[in-house]
Amino acid sequence: MARMKKLTIITVSLNSEDTIADTVKSVRDQTFSNYEHIVFDGGSTDKTLAILEDLKHPKLQIINGRDRGIYDAMNQAWQFASGDIVQFLNSDDILNDNNVLAVVSKAFEKEHVQILCTNIAYFRGALSNQIYRFWSVPKFDSEKVRRGWHPPHPGFFCTRHVFEALGGFDLRYKIVADFDFMVRACLHYKNNVCVANFTSVRMRAGGVSDASVLKTIQNNIDVCRSLKRNDVRVFAPVYIARRLLQKIWQKI
Repeated sequence: MARMKKLTIITVSLNSEDTIADTVKSVRDQTFSNYEHIVFDGGSTDKTLAILEDLKHPKLQIINGRDRGIYDAMNQAWQFASGDIVQFLNSDDILNDNNVLAVVSKAFEKEHVQILCTNIAYFRGALSNQIYRFWSVPKFDSEKVRRGWHPPHPGFFCTRHVFEALGGFDLRYKIVADFDFMVRACLHYKNNVCVANFTSVRMRAGGVSDASVLKTIQNNIDVCRSLKRNDVRVFAPVYIARRLLQKIWQKI
């Protein structure tokens, strides 16, 4: 019988006192037990650290550090990971239900699976059951990347091998390093990508990359730079227009 793979959930926090408890509890309450939850705090000055200490349990590791931004913090946190599979869960998001990690673990039992892409649901405010839209991941095809295909980062799981082989997040990208990493991973391991039609995460709306149309355009200029570096040919104006339409469609 194959060894049950260990999951590492990484959360980066900074002044997250209003949301961090929900994030930690959603991981703590999983039916799957072979996991670790690493919270890397970048120097919170509010009650975040006190809340984390109150919620401390054997599978929760709290790391106090300094970083040059969220992706640098994620890269640093990975150095403390011991799991076979990694997920980055934001400090204001929650796992969708208590069986998420069990479903994820089952998907990685197939030998060829190195990457798992799952759906996420968006909610506003404090009530996580008030869902207002979903991000459903279409079936992966490397040709679709040039047309805007990519999974949501909180719904993206990969093996330790993938993360280490690709060197983690590229800090040249301030906002879209997650996109860059996922595209690099899926293109390098295109025969090892599994798209599962289940919702793994409920994500609170209003993140850094979920802002104005102007910010979306600026972010997608960086996305086009990332694609070019990954040998994906795109015509930037068409690509950005398509991504804007996709964003509008998701909100309908």
